[in-house]
Amino acid sequence: METFDVIEILGRKALFSNWRLAPSEVPEGLYTYDIREDGEYGVLERKVIVDHEATIVTAAPIDFPKEGFIVLDEDSSPNFWPGDKMTLQEFAQKNKK
Repeated sequence: METFDVIEILGRKALFSNWRLAPSEVPEGLYTYDIREDGEYGVLERKVIVDHEATIVTAAPIDFPKEGFIVLDEDSSPNFWPGDKMTLQEFAQKNKK
């Protein structure tokens, strides 16, 4: 089973993948968002078609401003937890409501 890096982004724990994830791969109750390559840190969006840099998976939805994206900076970019990895299923089970 594929494992993903555990990160913290926007004050929440999430999983990080350099690849796009098909909706069928993501367990029910988890949310996916994409990071667009743009500048030093990128931009978080609901879905990125061009300049896709990464996909993150969260256990709770992210509220986006009316612009529909969040510009990532030094404070809001993903913080990796070195060596901490988890499968989508483990993440879903750990965050089950």
